[in-house]
Amino acid sequence: EWMIADAAKAHGFSYVILKATQGATIEDPTWAHRCIEARRAGLLVGGYHFLTTTTTVESQAYRCLARVSPFAPELGVFVDFEYPPPNEWAAHGVTGEQLVARALEMCKRLEDGGVRRITVYTYPWFAKALPYGEALLELCSYGLWIASYKNEKREPTADDAPDVPAPWSSWRFWQWSG
Repeated sequence: EWMIADAAKAHGFSYVILKATQGATIEDPTWAHRCIEARRAGLLVGGYHFLTTTTTVESQAYRCLARVSPFAPELGVFVDFEYPPPNEWAAHGVTGEQLVARALEMCKRLEDGGVRRITVYTYPWFAKALPYGEALLELCSYGLWIASYKNEKREPTADDAPDVPAPWSSWRFWQWSG
């Protein structure tokens, strides 16, 4: 039995973001159960998709929409955009421009599929390696969930605010602990 939702609510949390899909073939088998349990505990739900380079964006968007749409996550869908790391782009046969184009296509396909709140998840080091251009500027029109671990030993303070990688100007969510 998944009891994390009850504990999260008891500790003052108001939402959870749960993995739903990865690539075109992987679905988290606990997604549905965790959504139900989170809502039972009074938590808002968001779902995330881990974007990969091994299958088409179209097939990934289809899989993600099929998985999350029946649950209409209140926080929307998060596109996990962190792979492959910049030092492995060439080995994976991709460029930064291609990765940005894939992430933007994913966001647009989710939007076309009825998702009204889309957020991009990434790390400062990954975002800073992306090539600046029109596609990146357009990708920045979607909210940012930044994973920035400045001090994992304690709850963050205002002084610990994450670095927001340009051209994003603000963040919607901040993951301060891994």
